[in-house]
Amino acid sequence: MLRRYRSGGALIFIQTIFASNTPAGSTAQTQTYNTAITGEPGSVVTFEVTTYTHSYGSPNYTVDGVTHVLSDTFTRTLDGSGNASFVQVVDVGTSTPGNGIDVILTITNTTIGPIGLPDTTNCSKTT
Repeated sequence: MLRRYRSGGALIFIQTIFASNTPAGSTAQTQTYNTAITGEPGSVVTFEVTTYTHSYGSPNYTVDGVTHVLSDTFTRTLDGSGNASFVQVVDVGTSTPGNGIDVILTITNTTIGPIGLPDTTNCSKTT
């Protein structure tokens, strides 16, 4: 584990943040995002789906192929360099114009160090 010290000897930990959330491709009804997080190496980071709104009856939101809904939580462990990544996909559920889905994912806990900003990502798609 990397630690940084102040002259007074107090530990300084790296904040856990979303480093990027980049759109990576889309179809008529889906949008894919490549998401990266950084923080203290070895930290287990907990995420929660804090917003999940949609205008059609069959939307879908996945992280690395696993479906999630409002209030779901999942974790990722940061590697030896303090990095982790995953793929988020939002699916409106229809290609009919005027429908959409919006999901906000929030970092809610980390086992090493503090949570910094940005601590949320937004994934959305409108047809």
